[in-house]
Amino acid sequence: MGQLEQLEGRIGYVLKQVDVLLRAEMENVLRPLDLTVAQYACLEVLDERGAQSSAELARASFVSRQSMNVMLKTMEKHGWVQAVDVTGGGRVRPFQITPQGEVGLAPAREAVLEVEERMVAGLSGKEQSVLLRLLSVCMKRLDV
Repeated sequence: MGQLEQLEGRIGYVLKQVDVLLRAEMENVLRPLDLTVAQYACLEVLDERGAQSSAELARASFVSRQSMNVMLKTMEKHGWVQAVDVTGGGRVRPFQITPQGEVGLAPAREAVLEVEERMVAGLSGKEQSVLLRLLSVCMKRLDV
């Protein structure tokens, strides 16, 4: 058995291949909407969870805190997010999605869902549920 065959039989290697291909397809569908994958993830998190700090958004969007700070400034300039005024001051500045951000998120979400649907098209609904459950178990085992 050759090295490539061995790698292709390893779960981590196949997961990384899926990750790279999924990200590339997401970039392809988001580019015409003037969004990056990280910006899209940030908008989805804000839409689902409400106001979040830049540190929380960085973790949820899989980028560094520094990258998130730069990204939030860009997203503020576009009118997609805004800082929330917090009484009592403090250094933590939560952000929330704006109505303009929600409008931009709708077609992006639809485009990304189409990519995800294409990715799992050969799987039944039950198989998709099992895949999601198993990947969640793997994720929890590594997130210690």
